[in-house]
Amino acid sequence: MKTITKLMLACAAAASLAVPALPLAAQDTAPAITVKGDVKSEKAVTGADGKPAVELVDPQSFLPGDRLVFGQNYANTSAEVVTNFSITNPLPEAVRLAPDADPALEVSVDGGKTWGKLAALTVTASDGTSRAANGTTNPKMIPGAVVEYAITVRNVGAGTVDASSIVLLDVMPAEMAFAVGTPVTFTNGTPTSGLNAFNAGTMVTYSQGPGGAAPYSYTPTGSFDANVRGIRIAPTGTMAAATSATAQPSFTIRFRAQVR
Repeated sequence: MKTITKLMLACAAAASLAVPALPLAAQDTAPAITVKGDVKSEKAVTGADGKPAVELVDPQSFLPGDRLVFGQNYANTSAEVVTNFSITNPLPEAVRLAPDADPALEVSVDGGKTWGKLAALTVTASDGTSRAANGTTNPKMIPGAVVEYAITVRNVGAGTVDASSIVLLDVMPAEMAFAVGTPVTFTNGTPTSGLNAFNAGTMVTYSQGPGGAAPYSYTPTGSFDANVRGIRIAPTGTMAAATSATAQPSFTIRFRAQVR
C-alpha cells in the first residue's frame, strides 16, 4: 500500500501543479500509532446489468475534474490503549473537497489554524471581505462574514433630477453590524451622474432608531457597530439626464457590514 506522501505527489503531478509533498500525520500520539493511506479514482463503467456504474480503481494518472477517494488506515501496534489522537490529512492545491462530501467532516481553510465544519467556516478575500468557505454553490452569510452592499441609482428619464433632491435610506437588518472602518463610497457610472464630488463626512448620516428612523444623528463607533439601524445618503448637485436608452447616468454607493 502506498503512503499518503506518495499519493499527494502523484495527485499534484497529475494536475501539472508544483506543490510540496504534504505527508499524512498522526498528531499528539505515541509512535505506536501507524497510519497508512491510499487513494482511488472513480471510473465510470457499465455494470453487469448494463446500467452505468462507478468503480473505484487504482489511478495511473489524475486529470482535472477527476473524482478521488482518499482513505486512511490507522492501527495501534502497541499493547497499550491509545486515546486522544487526531489525524490530519493535508491536501495540495490541486485537490479540492467535493461538494457532496460528508458535511460532518472537520476541515480547515486557513492552513490548519482553525477547524470546523465547512458550512461554518469563512474565507477572507484580498480586499478584506469574507465569504462562506463553501464558495458560490449555495453560498451562505454566516456569523462573522463581512458582506458588501451595493446600491445603484440610474436616471432613465430625459430630464435632469432636481438639485440636491436625491436621498437614499437603507435600513440595516437586525442581524447586521455596520463596518465602521470601511468608508461609504460613491462611484460614478458611464455616463457619469454629474453630481458634486462625494463627501462621506457630510453626505452620509446614521440612525440608531428602530427601523432606521430619524433622527440621523448617531455616530458609529468601534470596528462593527450593531447600533446602526439606518443609513442616509444624500449626494448634492444635479443628476444628468439620459440621452438614450443606453446612455443613462448612474452612480453606485457601497458599504460593508458584518453578519452577527
